[in-house]
Amino acid sequence: MTASKPRLVGLNHVALEVGDIEDALRFYRAVFSFELRGTHEDEAGRTVMAFLDMGDQFLALTAGREQPADTDRHSGLSSTTAGM
Repeated sequence: MTASKPRLVGLNHVALEVGDIEDALRFYRAVFSFELRGTHEDEAGRTVMAFLDMGDQFLALTAGREQPADTDRHSGLSSTTAGM
């Protein structure tokens, strides 16, 4: 008998590495209206992650690592102005 596997039905979140969390939050606030679900700090008290609500999903911004730039990564977001 073949075991049943769960079926993928959607995305829960997308994680993006950013150079600076506060700069990224300023950018997203200038472009979109959203609720900040929460943040995470490292041992030194620096904000290293921020979570932006997107309906029942979220966008996770995470402080980038020291590495060469990657110019091929990208993501796409959907938005609406309904109810404004």
